[in-house]
Amino acid sequence: MRKTTITAASLLALSVLILAPGCSKKVPGLFTAEDFEKKTLNLESQTVSAMEKAYSKLPARGTLTIRTDELRVSGVAARLEKLGFIGLTLEFRNKKIYIHCYKGKEGPSYETGRTAIIKSNLLAAAIDDDNNLLFKSVKISEKTAQIYLASLYRNYVEVSDPVPELFAKLKVKPDVFNPVVQDSSAEELNKVLSSEKEKQETTVFYKGPFKMLILKDGTMIRRCQPVLLSKETAKLLETENCEAIKVNINKKNALKFQPMNYSEKYKIAGRYFLLSNFPLSSFSSK
Repeated sequence: MRKTTITAASLLALSVLILAPGCSKKVPGLFTAEDFEKKTLNLESQTVSAMEKAYSKLPARGTLTIRTDELRVSGVAARLEKLGFIGLTLEFRNKKIYIHCYKGKEGPSYETGRTAIIKSNLLAAAIDDDNNLLFKSVKISEKTAQIYLASLYRNYVEVSDPVPELFAKLKVKPDVFNPVVQDSSAEELNKVLSSEKEKQETTVFYKGPFKMLILKDGTMIRRCQPVLLSKETAKLLETENCEAIKVNINKKNALKFQPMNYSEKYKIAGRYFLLSNFPLSSFSSK
């Protein structure tokens, strides 16, 4: 007769099935930060059809790298955003620009008690590709936490550990995440922004991964679009010790947009402005 050995791990697995009949080991939509790196695609073509095929070819979570140049980078980035890619981050290498981005913001959001905060002393806030406003310490879902813990974000955001009791419920009966009301966060942000405006002297180019940065004076810096800032702020953005922000200061770049002031525009347009995807030039004063 064949002898059967029952291990402690087997007993634990059996007890889970008995206590929670019908539950699966993997909750639909649940993933980890490492899932983004399991499947990667490299793309040379910059056509919309090629990007669409790349998006379809990637699984639910994955990374795309596309090569472009300085003249096309803003347009290519806009197309990637429209397709649903997130975390766009630029890399300048051998006179070429490479855009790294993720597929993976779709799926349910579960509550695990996590919070996130920007690793920066210079910024007041930032907005990601899912229109989350990161102002001070903000409550986030487990889905967003895993996105921030992946390689394109992890150097720029500090994510708290989950609450053990809530995290344990993920594979049994997870709690649905209730998002923060953006309007109240934005109104609170407006109250702390300085009314002083700095000189517009130097062109900077924010490389990502956030869709937009908001400085403490209300200046907004849009990813992949040049903007005029003071020399002091441009230098601070480039050399901040936590390396939270990367910029490319290009003195030869003739495309210079005057930055938007967050507090002024939000008072006029409210939540519509916060969730809009307007280029900086739409709000430039002449």
